[in-house]
Amino acid sequence: MGYQAIHYRSVAAGPGRAVAVGHTYGLMPNVGVITTTTDGLTWSERRQAGAQFGTVAYGNGVFVACTNSAVCATSSDGLTWVDATVGTGDGSVVFTGTEFLVVRSNGTFRSTNGTGWTMANANTRGIAGYFAGAYFSFDWPLRIQRSTNQTAWSPVFQPLGSGLTGLAVGTVP
Repeated sequence: MGYQAIHYRSVAAGPGRAVAVGHTYGLMPNVGVITTTTDGLTWSERRQAGAQFGTVAYGNGVFVACTNSAVCATSSDGLTWVDATVGTGDGSVVFTGTEFLVVRSNGTFRSTNGTGWTMANANTRGIAGYFAGAYFSFDWPLRIQRSTNQTAWSPVFQPLGSGLTGLAVGTVP
């Protein structure tokens, strides 16, 4: 495969498949892109349309990919995707081990299946991940904050550097 004007922003893996999401650039209009692989070597584009994707997560048997607008797309197989509106504005999706959380400009939304969403709270602090019973968030300049309730946040790590953009959380097979 030759040069492509695509930025991939996030990858999530489920049983037998990984999904990469992102967007085109330099084209007008720039659109969202979803690509999948079953072996890590051969990747197949599944979608190049709609709003630009920034994040994807896997859990409870589904992939959830969210855009820089209010759209989140879900798929049980990574091949066929269904769009839904979740809140307003951009934001990220994380899987906590039991549910998905999507942080948007108007609040944090939760779902166990990626299709039925309810507002969890009006907190709009970005959540980078969930690990060991706590939510983690990144500040600028580089600082990691931790919360058990998404309301009270405490700084836990402030290494040298300029910033973080992602937190990977996985399980041991």
